[in-house]
Amino acid sequence: MAGPTASVLFPSRVTDVRRAALRTRLGCGAPGGTYDDFQLEGRPFIVSLGPSSPREFTEIDLSQLLGWTPEDRVGFAAMCNDAEDHRLLACLSLELAEEADGIVDFDGALSIGPHIEGVGPAAPMRISKPGGLDGVLFATSYKTVRGSFTTAHYGDVAFVRAWLADPRFHMVK
Repeated sequence: MAGPTASVLFPSRVTDVRRAALRTRLGCGAPGGTYDDFQLEGRPFIVSLGPSSPREFTEIDLSQLLGWTPEDRVGFAAMCNDAEDHRLLACLSLELAEEADGIVDFDGALSIGPHIEGVGPAAPMRISKPGGLDGVLFATSYKTVRGSFTTAHYGDVAFVRAWLADPRFHMVK
């Protein structure tokens, strides 16, 4: 059973040297390809390097929320769905975001924070101290395959750290 996913968005392109270092750190083996699997504390994960589509960073304008436009991403998917998989995914995403001044894209909507639903796009939102937690949660809307709009949440490093310590914590599946 597949588990939660998350991505780290970066304000600049990830160099080939940095990609190779990340793959080595994760234990992915020889460099090559866009996707690879790895183990984290004995749990199976997949990493994807680079945008998932050529238009990924232009479809949702995050520049007005962040003050910068994402230039690259590294995505992770847990291949299991236990609480430990959620924790490991958040820790890995947090570590990478801290190292590169990135933000975590939760690949959907968290249970806390505003939910933007409807028939049209909504204005992006910046929420300080969401749910009483430290940090900032960003919310945007995106168009689903059914044509309606739903919520996407992004968190800064302080928020992800606080969310991990919160009893309500879980990643998006």
